Amino acid sequence: MASTPSATPGPLPEDGQKGLGIEVEDTIDGGDRGMMVWRMAFSPPLGPPMQVDGTSHLRTQDGLVGHQRDYWDLTDSVVGSVPGGRRRWRALLSPFV
Repeated sequence: MASTPSATPGPLPEDGQKGLGIEVEDTIDGGDRGMMVWRMAFSPPLGPPMQVDGTSHLRTQDGLVGHQRDYWDLTDSVVGSVPGGRRRWRALLSPFV
């Protein structure tokens, strides 16, 4: 991605702090295509703080992002933010595994 626009995401919010932050953990440059691995953390008005890990697939066209598709596992993020959530989720899925 020869001329990838630079993003200036905010820092991840501290515990107990409301807000939204994104950290870019890794990038892969493939000329006019690329991938970005990121972590987003946010504190909703109600409920516990959450983190979502994801990946973005990007394609550039004339130096601009012409295509972006994001992939993330929202279920894991929600289940992980609830006390005892992972244990309950495994119990729910155990008949199918």
